[in-house]
Amino acid sequence: MTRTLLVVALIGLVALSLFGMRRAWSSRLQAQSDMVQPLGLSGAEAQAGPWPGTYLGAVHAGRWLDRITAHTLGAKGPASVALNAKGINVARSGELSFSVPKADVIGVRADKGLAGRVYEDGGIVVITFRLGDTPVDIGFRFPSTEDHLAALAALAPEVTS
Repeated sequence: MTRTLLVVALIGLVALSLFGMRRAWSSRLQAQSDMVQPLGLSGAEAQAGPWPGTYLGAVHAGRWLDRITAHTLGAKGPASVALNAKGINVARSGELSFSVPKADVIGVRADKGLAGRVYEDGGIVVITFRLGDTPVDIGFRFPSTEDHLAALAALAPEVTS
């Protein structure tokens, strides 16, 4: 009898925890519902890339744990990044693909953490840009060092030009 009550209590605690996490995620999504939707992919021809990798998610710039859930920007998944004359294209599999206009890019850097994920120092490429009035960081992890360095070298100079 005691063992049954403990099992039922544990199942109830897990269910309550899952309910709380779902409710918090829904509240965050609702709070960000007025966030501007990113532009669709630009049709300009790629000047560099695409570099396939993993899109790690989006956070409010400078706050690496403050994930943005609006427009599925916080969802991790496979993606590719390409540079073109108009800006940066982010083609995501199964989620919203978008373009970052060159004028909205604030910075590009190598960092170690974003959206609750931490890698070795300089292990991810972070692009900071303005989405409407909101500064946003998006992160990418590339499967090879060559792709990581090539993406960083091609994207970073775009900020200063």
